[in-house]
Parts: sequence; C-alpha cells; structure tokens
Amino acid sequence: MGSGMKGFWYDNHAFGANILIAAKFGVKKFLPPYLDPTLQLQDLLTGVSFASGGAGYDPLTAELVSVMSLSDQLVMFKEYIDKIKDAVGGNRTTQIVSKSIYIVCIGSDDIANTYTQSPFRRAEYDIPSYTDLMTSEASKFFETLYGMGARRIGVFGIPAIGCVPSQRTMGGGLDRACVESSNEAAMLFNSKLSSQMDALGKKLPDARLVYLDSYNGLLKMIRDPAKYGFEVTEKGCCGTGNIEVSILCNRYIINTCSNSSDYIFWDSYHPTEQAYYVLIEKFGIKETLPPYLDPTLEIEDLLTGVSFASAGSGYDHLTTEVAAVLSVEDQLNMFKDYIGKLKADAGKERTAFILRESVFFISMGSNDVSVTYFMSPYRRNEYNVEEYTSMLVNICSNFLQELYKYGARKIGVLSLSPIGCVPLQRTLGGGGERNCVESINQAAMVFNSKLSSSIEALNKSLPKARLVYLDNYSELNEIIQHYNKFGFEVGDTACCGIGNIEAGILCNSLSLKVCENATKYVFWDSIHPTERTYSMLVTSTMAKNVHKFV
Repeated sequence: MGSGMKGFWYDNHAFGANILIAAKFGVKKFLPPYLDPTLQLQDLLTGVSFASGGAGYDPLTAELVSVMSLSDQLVMFKEYIDKIKDAVGGNRTTQIVSKSIYIVCIGSDDIANTYTQSPFRRAEYDIPSYTDLMTSEASKFFETLYGMGARRIGVFGIPAIGCVPSQRTMGGGLDRACVESSNEAAMLFNSKLSSQMDALGKKLPDARLVYLDSYNGLLKMIRDPAKYGFEVTEKGCCGTGNIEVSILCNRYIINTCSNSSDYIFWDSYHPTEQAYYVLIEKFGIKETLPPYLDPTLEIEDLLTGVSFASAGSGYDHLTTEVAAVLSVEDQLNMFKDYIGKLKADAGKERTAFILRESVFFISMGSNDVSVTYFMSPYRRNEYNVEEYTSMLVNICSNFLQELYKYGARKIGVLSLSPIGCVPLQRTLGGGGERNCVESINQAAMVFNSKLSSSIEALNKSLPKARLVYLDNYSELNEIIQHYNKFGFEVGDTACCGIGNIEAGILCNSLSLKVCENATKYVFWDSIHPTERTYSMLVTSTMAKNVHKFV
C-alpha cells in the first residue's frame, strides 16, 4: 500500500510516461496537469503533474522552446503545497508531501536539441562539461525538492536517444543508423546522474533517491525487438515514421500504422505504451515488506504496506493445522485489526481511499496440493483431484469476497507454479531420472483453470473490483524446461546442499554448503526459486498485467 504520486516532471522524450507510471502504481488512470482549472481537492491529494513538455535541466532548453523551466515548475509545486495546507492542515500536508512519490524524467531535450541541434551550448561546452552543467542543475533541483519536503524521488536516466527515428533521420546517414555520439552523451550523463543520486542519498537524511535506468531497457528492445514482441525498430508508427512527432500523430491528421504494438516507437521521438511497460522498473516504496505482527511497526509502515502472510499456510485449514501456522481466517482478522489502526491515525475517508487504491497480492495453494494432498493420506481418502481443487477455489473465492467487503478493490492472485518440477518433488516422485511429477503438475493446472474462471466471475459480480489472475505456471515452466535459453546452467537441482531435498533457513553457508553463484541456478533450495528467477517472473508478470489493476 503506498501513498499517491504527487509530482511528475518530464521532457518531450518522456511524453505519456506520466499516465503509464501513475497507472502502474495504481494511483489513477491519468495524472492531470496542475494547471488544469477543473482540478478538485481529490486530484491534489492523489497526484498531479508539474511537467512542461520540452523543458530540461539546462535553463536554456526551456527558453528556446518557450516552455516552463524547472524553476517555474518548482514555483507551482510550492503553490500546490500551500493549497494542501489550507485544505488539510500543516501536519497532514507534511506527511503527504514526505510520503508521496515523485518521478522526474528529463534531460533528453538538453542533449538532443539544445546541444546537438543549436549552436549556443556547443560554443561554450564540450560534452563532458555540458553534462557536468546538466548534473549540477539536476542536483540543485533535487535538493530544492527535498527542502520543500519531498523524500521519495525516482529519476529516470536519458534513454538511447541516438536511436530514436528522428535522430537516425537527421544524423544517421543513408543507413539511418543510431547516432552514437548522442548515445555516448546520454550514457555519460547517466553515469554522472547516478553517482550524484547516490551522493545526495547519503547527504540528505531520510531521502530515498532512486536512479531509474531507461537506457539499457530501450536499447535491448531496439537490438532484439522480436524477443519483446516488436517488429519495427528504426521508425515510428506515425506517418513515414522518420520525423513526425506530437499531437499531429493521429489517424485524422497523419496516417498511422494499423497496429502500433508492432512498433517500439509511436512517433519519431516517443516509445509506444508497450515499450514503456517493459522499460519502467519496479519502484521501491520500501526495501522490504514487513510482517504485520512485527512489534516495532510504526504508522509509516502501515501506510506504505505490510504483509499478513504466514509461510506454510494454505486455503485448506488442514494445511495450516499440520504446519501450525496462521490460517486465511487468522490473516483476515489481522487485516481487520490493521484497518482499525489506519482509521485511528488517518481517518475513515483516508483509510477507505488507501484500501481502494492499494494493490493486494495473494500467493497461496502450493502447500495444499503438493503437501496436504499428495504427501499425506488424509485428503486423498476424502477427495479426488477434481473435488479437492474445487474445494480450494471455493475457499479462495470466499476469501477474496471478504477482502472486497473490507474495502480492497485491486487484488492480484498468483496461480500455482509447476510444483511437480521443484527439486524436492523430483527427488521424491520423479524416479531414477528425477523427472517432473506430472500428476502434481496436472493437479496444479486443474486448480489454476478453476481459479481463473472464479476470478473472472467475481469481477462481474463485484462492482469496481479489479481482481487479476496472475499466471505463475507458464512462465516458470518455460524457464525450467529451457533454462539455458534464459542464461541458467542448472534447472533440476538447487544451489543449496546437494540440491535435492534441502530447504528453509538451513540453506546458508554456515549450516549447509551453497553454490558459489546462485544466479546460475533456477532454484535456491529444493522448493524455492532463486532471487534471479523470481525477478524474471515478477518483471514479466507485472509487464503483462499491470494495466489490469487500473
């Protein structure tokens, strides 16, 4: 659960990213401009944009195109703070400003236009000294934001601007190659910006300054488009795809391609929405999600997200009884207790807003199928696979409806993974060759099919619900079956111990032998994937499903 996004600064190369990032965080479908005369208090409380397309870190960039400079935007931000104070008071305003997330995406026009396309700065600076100027102005801007109360600031680096269609057209020669001088300038600035962000993070107490790499992500798509589902890299969807930009790019004024999802670029400057979804990295509201039962929790932790999970739990109450862990009912009771604490601190209306706009994730059921059903006799004597999976899905459905009743609207439910392929199951039931146990995988797929249908039905019956089925089977199964394709060396045994049966907290270098490089392994222990595998799964799943939470 996170605070709203209060600020977004961007230049022309980041056009549209404000919408996509706000949507990704589940704040709102569209981040309105602060200067919109129809803004309501609710808009101010949930996030606005202070951006001015065409601006830059360099003050000259804004002057050349007659747009608002960063200084102008800071003046608007100060005015915004005053309005919030008038509405909710000084203490609440301080909390809102400090807990909100600010995204800055700027600098491309400085290099692509002010330096490359006009003579003014080239007469004064070479690229190293000009990127020093940009970095210095950026640092002043972030320190000013901090001085006004902002603490969580995400800053995008400059993308591979030498590869956008307009730059290829103007400076890429007959082959319309990427303009490497522009890319090198972008990389030099990014390196300095990243270092400056680290330095400011150490200098400014409680600051959370995050450098967000947009260079490598876009360049990977340009170099290997098929891997990301694109077909066209060197020109945009609009018109000839070589030089057209901005609002003219629509089918009423300039011809556009029939399927923009085939193109990395919408016009000659801007990536398409699909490209942005791959591009945008996960923004860390906090490094870890603390357990709700942590006795040291403070109100800030409650406002920004906690975990009600209990490892080893399941939908089936027998699963929790055997493992002596918290049941789904226990976790719901903690959630009700959490809501009471939120109301006491933030008030009823703010609590309702937090619950409505937060995203809840549920990952449960693996222990029900793999342990309670297949590794003990109790449930197999009562149910066949069809009956048992139906029972589990029914419990899950009731659980989701309870969450909805308490105010949750955006809920992601992960499917079961190919649990018959984890090293433990291969060891116990995979025979001499340690194959995947297909009976367990088939049970997982039966459950997943029913779960998906149940979530679809609930979306139709619960007003304004955003229940999202998150496929965790296909992605991991593809990695397990074709691990070399994804850069792994070992797919059937784990990093810990002998890699066949070990699991849990014993998997560390003090208790059991662990491999030298866990990134080569799909699995960390005999049950759980490695951090690298999880990262790949999360990135892929979120890229495919984040728009469904909006």
